[in-house]
Amino acid sequence: MLDFTKQTLQDFDCQPYHEKYYEALNRFAKGGIKKLIISMPPQHGKSEGSSRRLPAFVLGLDPNKKIAIGSYSSSLAQDFNRDVQRIMDSELYHGIFPNTQLNRSNVVTIANNYLRNSNVIEIVGKRGLLRVVGRGGALTGKTVDMMILDDLYKDYAEGKVIENPLIVLTLFARCEAMGWNHLPEPGSLLEQNIETLKAFDVIFRAKAEQERKEQEKREMEAKRNTPSSSRRGRRR
Repeated sequence: MLDFTKQTLQDFDCQPYHEKYYEALNRFAKGGIKKLIISMPPQHGKSEGSSRRLPAFVLGLDPNKKIAIGSYSSSLAQDFNRDVQRIMDSELYHGIFPNTQLNRSNVVTIANNYLRNSNVIEIVGKRGLLRVVGRGGALTGKTVDMMILDDLYKDYAEGKVIENPLIVLTLFARCEAMGWNHLPEPGSLLEQNIETLKAFDVIFRAKAEQERKEQEKREMEAKRNTPSSSRRGRRR
């Protein structure tokens, strides 16, 4: 999946932690990981990988796969939908996955029997689709094979109100279909399936290692740029 991202995202600046991140996403896309939690700082490419490249990649591998993306607002979820459509419309994507095609009409109602709008896109001639939903939106009766949850809380303050029924209940009806009979806390999920989520820790280690190397590089450059008083003394 890392190669796919490099090919379809021209300005992608691949860092060492991206390699571990996309390794985890690749295993998830191919079924090697069933339940995956990714936690990284803001603006480190989580959504680019999980909510834009991953759905396009999975639908390329299996155009019969049914995917849903849930977010705190319908507008953010729809943004992910449109971004995925742009990826799948590109000639690069068609060269990689020629059997995965969207309805070319790009309308907001049914055209040629395959939906393509800001809430759902269907793969022409296949059973696969991508459906997006914000909190308050309905997934009842909409079976999916893969559920991606991205930015469930609007901000830190809202995230602390975990008893809010909008947060805890409405969005997650399909978790049961994925083998969860409740919405697990990240810590408890790690305890239940630590082997599956090794990538969770590996990503943090990769990021820490990258920062350590960058700090060492800065220190070495600072030493090279600072004249040595002992050397000046010997020259005299």
